[in-house]
Amino acid sequence: MRKAVAVLAVAFVSFLSSPAVSADPSQGPPPETAAFIDTYLDHLLYMVLVSDKVTIPAGDEDVYRTAVAAANDYLTSQNLPVVFQDQVEKLRRDQRTLTEDLQGENVSVAQWLAQKLNADVYIEIDPVLRSEKRGAQWFAQANLTLNVFEPSTGQLLGSKAYSQLDRSVGASDALAKINAVRIGVRRVMKDVVKLARDNMRRAVANGIRYELKLLGATDAAAAAGFVDALKAAVLPSGAKAVTEVVAHSLSERGGTWYVYFYGAPEDFERLVERTAETVPGFEGLKLVLQRGKSFSFTTGME
Repeated sequence: MRKAVAVLAVAFVSFLSSPAVSADPSQGPPPETAAFIDTYLDHLLYMVLVSDKVTIPAGDEDVYRTAVAAANDYLTSQNLPVVFQDQVEKLRRDQRTLTEDLQGENVSVAQWLAQKLNADVYIEIDPVLRSEKRGAQWFAQANLTLNVFEPSTGQLLGSKAYSQLDRSVGASDALAKINAVRIGVRRVMKDVVKLARDNMRRAVANGIRYELKLLGATDAAAAAGFVDALKAAVLPSGAKAVTEVVAHSLSERGGTWYVYFYGAPEDFERLVERTAETVPGFEGLKLVLQRGKSFSFTTGME
């Protein structure tokens, strides 16, 4: 994961140093933007897990772990970064943190895990398994659905289904199911990765979406001034740093905005902090929480 972030940071530096180009939107993004997007897509961090909707039958735990392991094995064989299964399971077992973080949040457990582990894409596997014994052998079939999501929004990017026409053999029920799941996942993962890349390319066409929370920004005029300054921020190349800002929610406790920006999370954090230095009333801005591409800052205005 650190290597992926480093590569993305290099791509962002290259993007900063490229001269600004006024492009015709109908012709696609400028070359430097397209190059950044390609680098971003090449280093997406994937997280794979079994769907929360699946009830794992007692005794089949290893079968479902095999499904995730087979997907991760394919991703690593393609030199794609992955969140390891043990990391996901360890965080999933941390019920106290999970419960506290999800309180009042409209996110699924899978989306929360992906955000906490900084995944760019998460894949939920939903297996349906059938098995039977014939003589001394067990035979199994796997029907799989793999749903691909974008963590910051929870948006479904696409879905791939696989139905096994032949049957896998094993010396036991569990081994037959493991063989069926492993074969099925391997056969479908190439299409899943292509689906993820194609849809993520469309999702970031206007910039990578970051969630910005300004806690304690009770002065609406001051908050609007900060957002305007963020919109007006300029890169060394002369290009605008932010492509779009969308207000999500405003209350007496602060506000939330979606900011579309070409850059890594640490670049976004620096951009917000630099902008705060130029806006009266925001000199005390401080990062208090980061979860994936969601950033919460106190403004010092309370």
